Amino acid sequence: MVAGNFLAIDVGKARIGVARSVSGTSLALPVETLQVQPDGSELDELLAIITESNPAAVFVGLPKLMSGKEGEAARMARSYARRLVRRLGELPVHLIDERLSSADAHAKLQQVGVCARRQKEMVDQLAAVTILTRALETLTQTGNLPGELVII
Repeated sequence: MVAGNFLAIDVGKARIGVARSVSGTSLALPVETLQVQPDGSELDELLAIITESNPAAVFVGLPKLMSGKEGEAARMARSYARRLVRRLGELPVHLIDERLSSADAHAKLQQVGVCARRQKEMVDQLAAVTILTRALETLTQTGNLPGELVII
């Protein structure tokens, strides 16, 4: 059993998917997709979601390359995670390897017959659900918050 509730974020160039856990369980649910704004103002919306949810920790997907190395998308996720930490203060933010989470999300949506246009609206939330599910599974197995703690 998982104590507390948690949030996961799938950071992309255009959108940010958000998922949350059901307190005391390992069930992850989609919350919202935020549009990335040129001025970064979506961060205020995300902070409002985080504040309202009062999670024990936030997991940010780290999209590593299949080789395990980090490319531009991973650098962007790291940068966004650091921005979160600066604004959140004491709340732990952990980077979680999210290789293939978006591909898994697209495949699941395609399996259930969601059209391509609608997938675009849903894939980021579902990727965040995948990130959170993986994090909760690791937490349940080890008893420790998984991933890399973001420290600024």
